[in-house]
Amino acid sequence: MIIIYFIALLIASFAVVSLLRIYLIKKTLTEIIDSLSKVEKGDLKARILAKRRDEIGTLAAKINSILSEFEKSRKEIENYQTDKMRYIEKMASIGEVAAAVAHEIKNPLAGISGALQVLAEDFPDDSPRKEIANDVLAEIERLDRAVKDLFIFSRPPELNLILTDINAIIEKVMSSIQTAAMKLNVKINSVSDNIPEIIVDPDQMEKALLNIANNMICSMPDGGTITIAAFNRLLTNEIEIALSDTGTGLYEEDIKEVFKPKFSTKRSGTGLGLAISRNIVESHKGRIEVESSIGTGSTFRIILPQKR
Repeated sequence: MIIIYFIALLIASFAVVSLLRIYLIKKTLTEIIDSLSKVEKGDLKARILAKRRDEIGTLAAKINSILSEFEKSRKEIENYQTDKMRYIEKMASIGEVAAAVAHEIKNPLAGISGALQVLAEDFPDDSPRKEIANDVLAEIERLDRAVKDLFIFSRPPELNLILTDINAIIEKVMSSIQTAAMKLNVKINSVSDNIPEIIVDPDQMEKALLNIANNMICSMPDGGTITIAAFNRLLTNEIEIALSDTGTGLYEEDIKEVFKPKFSTKRSGTGLGLAISRNIVESHKGRIEVESSIGTGSTFRIILPQKR
């Protein structure tokens, strides 16, 4: 009888433990799995209703806390995306208006410039009127450049993609900026690997490099050096064009704003050059990066895919 009693007691104890295990552990784990399944389907409001003070209760509380953070992050992302879409729509509207304004200004400017050139021909070379006319023509030319940049920024032209020698583009850029560089005592160097031809729009890519190079010349009013280098990125099958200067450099907060369109009071530019360069590079499925430090200079890296 004693043996039978102990066996019955063991069986009863095992049954109680099993029931407790099912109630205390398996039930909570099932709730956790169900909640995580809801999360997997996108329901970040799912929570585990486990009011326990043991390790499983702590686990449930931690999971609920993580889900709350996920839900908060998702709301922030959704708000950011909404704001971003509004900004894109706003910029698209501004771009359309800018293109229309640029188009309306361009034709009258050409007419005014042509008429003034005809009038200036009748003025003697030593006449003050001749000097005034030339000054007005120079300002009209500056305004015409601003209108062209505004039009290009608002409505980028379609790319004429052909197999192109990047080194040939760099040589043209160096030749174009040579006069302006000499006036400010800026030296121009080039370094290049034996890189293969790639498919780009040579005219647009030349404009992108020119805008960056001209911006660098303006950053060195007391002279300096510009180095243009092109080389292969073998690991990523890309080509990099790096333009470096020894200018004043940029603060960290300015680096984040450098490609944003802005109005410039400089007579040599419109403030849209770098923004246009970025648009051109990105339209080629490439990217542009900036490294800079105050007093040392800046480096603009244009990375382009070798195959499109």
